[in-house]
Amino acid sequence: MEKYFNKLFEIYLDTTNPKTEYFRILKADVIISILIHVVIYITCLFLLSKVTNIKVKINEKLIIGLIILMIFGFFARLLRSKSIYSSLLRDNKENIALQKTRNIMNNTYLVWYFLS
Repeated sequence: MEKYFNKLFEIYLDTTNPKTEYFRILKADVIISILIHVVIYITCLFLLSKVTNIKVKINEKLIIGLIILMIFGFFARLLRSKSIYSSLLRDNKENIALQKTRNIMNNTYLVWYFLS
């Protein structure tokens, strides 16, 4: 199990690295990560609907919508990382801009992760 979490963390690092190409998001391991997330989200939604007795229709449209949203989210997150890095490069050396970008991305991710 630890091996899988390590792989997911490597994917996170790759997809928040401003030096990563956008095509990286279309690689098999990232797509598998997206599918794993969708399964987890659908499972949580299903369990939440059972616990609260709220009817939620889980169908193909919802699943496909989540997959598209996740792919867009990965692209948007990488775009944000590249944008931050580009802005920081104006006033900082490359290694400092990269570290500041990593810190900003990690802080943002952790805040949203714990809020959700």
